[in-house]
Amino acid sequence: RSGRLTKMENNYAAELSLGEKNTPEVERLWDNLATPITSVYFDSPDLGLYRERIARKEGAKLLRVRWYGEKPQGDELLFLELKTHHESWVDMKSIKERVSIRERDMTSLFDTEKKWGLKEAEAVVLAANHMKDEALTEAALLLLDMQDLIDKMKLRPCVRTMYLRAAFQSHQSNSLRLTLDRSITVINERHAPPGAWCTPDISSINVNSIARVPYSVLEVKLAGSETPSTIENLITSGAIIDGAKFSKFLTGAATFNSDKIETLPYWAALPTFSSMFKNNFSSSELNTLDSDSDSDAGRGITSNLLNSQVPMNNVHVQNERQTHKKGQCFPVCVNYFKGIDDELKIAPRTPTKVEPKTYFANERTFIQWLSAAMMLVTISLILFGIQSASE
Repeated sequence: RSGRLTKMENNYAAELSLGEKNTPEVERLWDNLATPITSVYFDSPDLGLYRERIARKEGAKLLRVRWYGEKPQGDELLFLELKTHHESWVDMKSIKERVSIRERDMTSLFDTEKKWGLKEAEAVVLAANHMKDEALTEAALLLLDMQDLIDKMKLRPCVRTMYLRAAFQSHQSNSLRLTLDRSITVINERHAPPGAWCTPDISSINVNSIARVPYSVLEVKLAGSETPSTIENLITSGAIIDGAKFSKFLTGAATFNSDKIETLPYWAALPTFSSMFKNNFSSSELNTLDSDSDSDAGRGITSNLLNSQVPMNNVHVQNERQTHKKGQCFPVCVNYFKGIDDELKIAPRTPTKVEPKTYFANERTFIQWLSAAMMLVTISLILFGIQSASE
């Protein structure tokens, strides 16, 4: 429930299989294992972070705030996370950095009139953590980077994701870690009140601002490079389909902001879901929210949304087996993208990589041709001068 791994003392978890009907006992097991996770992602008015992330630009950043269970209040903690994407040619892995702060301090990050410095950042971090010396300074510098990104790009709440997650890992080794996300729900946060870091009361959100992803997401994290035979068998059987680089943020942002983007995530190209893009609408057509609602009224809405389970039945699995080959992308929530226009582009599954050395090679070629051209011009001028002198 705290977001940490839960150790099972028996093998009862083996009953939780994709091919079996979920019995009440299995559902109770799932309820004991799963933790509700909520994240609010931030982006600029023109979705600058979305554009960088979908293009997989070097250094593309993603800022979100996350909590487990019910929404924290007052002195309860939130987790601010900054994800930075790095390309392979940089020789650095993509990183995710996290710092925890109190809920009451979140609003100050979006206060344009407040002046931030290392001292102010340390005070916010220290109020939520017991840190000293280097650890405190490091966390404060990270918080300053986050606040600078908010200020520079004018970040505002963009999309909220809610789901139930269960994590599985051997207590003897960290070579394999599995996380299963179910009941994935995306909520439009573009109409949050000015200065707020999220919509205070999601119970009053317009129904058109909420979409349910009709599939679950299984994430496999390996310590080595070899894929376990169990995972290979699941892929071969069609029980799971490769969905590399799938992003809940990209999914939710594209769902409610089709009038602000030019490119959709690559999983929108699935022919199976092409008929589901019709009769949708853009973010400009969504109704505004009632910002005067009681902020405490939404504390119970999390369980209400997540408990309305999307069944993991075999219908979806069988359909995908017939229409997808091994290695194709995971079919998630494309039918919920709002306002899809035929002119919108689809991002390639694997973007074309242009290595930096390519630009240098082009420069060298240009310099060689320029040298040859200068030599011809010089010879021409000399010959012209000789002819003029002889005359």
